Amino acid sequence: MSEQEKCTEASMRISWILSKHIKPFTDADIIKECMIEAGNALFDSKNDIMETIRNIQLSTSSNTRNTELLAKENHSNLIQPLSATGYYALATYG
Repeated sequence: MSEQEKCTEASMRISWILSKHIKPFTDADIIKECMIEAGNALFDSKNDIMETIRNIQLSTSSNTRNTELLAKENHSNLIQPLSATGYYALATYG
C-alpha cells in the first residue's frame, strides 16, 4: 500500500468514527492536532511516521466525501444480498 493510500484509509477511518459518534467534521482538525502531538512525543519529529500523519487529509470536504463513499458502500452491501433473496420480512419495534 502506498503512503497516499494509507493516508486515504486513515482519513476514511476517522470520518467513520466521527460519523458513528455524530460529531461534526470540524472535529477532525482536533484529531489531527492530537495525532501530531502524540506522534511528536512518541517518535522523532523527522520520522516517516510523523510525515505520513501530517499528510492525512482531514478537511471538512474530504470527510464529507469519505462519508458519502462509506454510505454508498454500505448501501450496496445491503442491496446486493436483498436483491438475491426471494423473500424477506421487516419487523418494527416500538
